Amino acid sequence: MFCPICNEEMTQWKEELARNKKRATGATYLRRRYRCEKDDTWGRIEVPVGTIQSADQHRAPVAAR
Repeated sequence: MFCPICNEEMTQWKEELARNKKRATGATYLRRRYRCEKDDTWGRIEVPVGTIQSADQHRAPVAAR
């Protein structure tokens, strides 16, 4: 992940598992937090662990061809 201010790569600060408690699927996500110490900027990415449920597939981004 790159810093939106200085455009340099941000370092990974933390990694943890997260669970979606609001949805009935209770999907598990790998949450990664990044930070740029130079600009004090933070970012977070959550990636699903395992397979994507059929109900979630319509929200998945389509790859450009």
